[in-house]
This record gives sequence, C-alpha cells and structure tokens, in this order.
Amino acid sequence: GQDVKQVIATPVAGPAAGLVAAALTKIGIDAYEVDRTELTDHLVMKNCYILTSNIAGLRTGGTTGELWNEHTELATAVVSEILDIQEWLVGAEVDRDRMIEGMAEAFMADPDHKTTGRSAPQRLSRALRHATEAGISTPTLTAIAHEAGLVA
Repeated sequence: GQDVKQVIATPVAGPAAGLVAAALTKIGIDAYEVDRTELTDHLVMKNCYILTSNIAGLRTGGTTGELWNEHTELATAVVSEILDIQEWLVGAEVDRDRMIEGMAEAFMADPDHKTTGRSAPQRLSRALRHATEAGISTPTLTAIAHEAGLVA
C-alpha cells in the first residue's frame, strides 16, 4: 500500500547487467551498469542511506533533509556504527568519507523523503544482531533500540 519512490539510480553488475539496467529503465527505474569490482561500494553506500535514515529516524522522525541538516551529529554517529557492521559483513575496509558523502547526496536528492517506514525496527534489530555476532560496539544503535522498545 506504499508507493515506491526512487531516490538514486540503481547500480547493476554482472554478465547481464546491460539487459537488467535497460529493463529497469524501461519500467521507470533509473539504473546504470557498474563493474563488479565497484558493486560492493555501491551496495554499502545504499545500506548507509537506508539504515541511517531508518534507524536515526526512529529517534527523530521527519525527513532525510531534516535528519541531515538538523541532526547531523546523530546521523554521523549512526552511520559510523553502520559502517563498522558493513565492513565486517563485506570483510574489507571501505572508504568511509566516500560512503558518507554518497549517503548525504542521497539524503539531499529527496530531502522530503520520510526517514522511517514499517521496516525500520526490523532493520535496526538485524543490524544489532550482526553487531553482536561480530563483537562490534554500537552504543548509538543500542540506545535507539531501547528508546524504540526493541530491547529491554
């Protein structure tokens, strides 16, 4: 029952990437082909956008523009912990400055985009499970989970 609103174009990689990108474009989803070696960075950046807006939004509500412009310190704390988890998941360090720049660009590409949706609590719970499994400290994510009533 919720409209899908594309914020940034979708990267596509692999042997049929050109066909997939063309098919997505034909149905109104902007897509572009990337080399497989670049795909991980694009996916981590997209996760930074989705997870930071959803998780920080559990505390702030509002829009991505408001989150970035009025709650930068919170957004930065959340994305830092998200990047710790993402690096563990992909098994390599990422260019954190580049990831945060890309996330901020996505926030401002549609500054009126709501920060949270029905999946936000599940995304936070999943991030915390990954952090626990990896032994990563996530004080900001944990505090937001407590506030949201996700943990006792």
